Amino acid sequence: MNKAIIWPVLLLIHCSTNRMVVVPVLLDYKVCYPAEARKMGLEGVVTVKVLVGKNGRAEEVFIYESAGNYLLDSAAVHSARTFIFSPAIQGKQPVKAWVIVPLEFRIGSINLEEWVIEVKSLLKRIKDPKKDTEEIEQLYELYKQFIYSSLENSIEEANYYVKEVVMEPIAEIWKGFWTRYPARVLLFLDIMERFSDTFTALVVRADFNEFFKDEKLDMERSLHEEEANLLIRRIVETLQSLDIP
Repeated sequence: MNKAIIWPVLLLIHCSTNRMVVVPVLLDYKVCYPAEARKMGLEGVVTVKVLVGKNGRAEEVFIYESAGNYLLDSAAVHSARTFIFSPAIQGKQPVKAWVIVPLEFRIGSINLEEWVIEVKSLLKRIKDPKKDTEEIEQLYELYKQFIYSSLENSIEEANYYVKEVVMEPIAEIWKGFWTRYPARVLLFLDIMERFSDTFTALVVRADFNEFFKDEKLDMERSLHEEEANLLIRRIVETLQSLDIP
């Protein structure tokens, strides 16, 4: 799965006395793994130094050890600013404390059975696209896990799970190609079809445009010319029918 692993926190606490200190504990976090980085196959470890305030929020974030790549470093800093800790306690009072947090970005395969269960569960929870924006964003993150992961399954098996979650009109695009070519692009179209009047759809459209540049080249290399042209035409016609700027 595309993921960032957060290792146990190494503490750097500066105390003015010798009184016992209860150290910060990471309670909640969301890690941003940039789609561009995943597409490029970028992996690595970024270690950030975080000043945890008395309220448990990150007040300052610095790169402690770089992964050697701006995209991963930037993602680590952006993510760390959203981390929520239990504050450090000195005596009985919360105090500020520095912590060091390594984030490991790794691209791997995903468990397709678990993935499809998560997707279907999220789809059931989305009742009002204008209000359930967080759920739609989570759904897109799940879709991106599939799109950019290094799938170890056969084309037919992987496409089976895509067909399980996308809307029927979107699935029709791949008629005759379910055993011939990966249907990852359908996940972009499915989000845009379902939630065309949301901000997420605009984000997906931009990501799709970038992704499809390379995907068209892959289709032309992997399929016969007529087949590639047919599939590309179906995708373009569907995109044009969507009410997205």
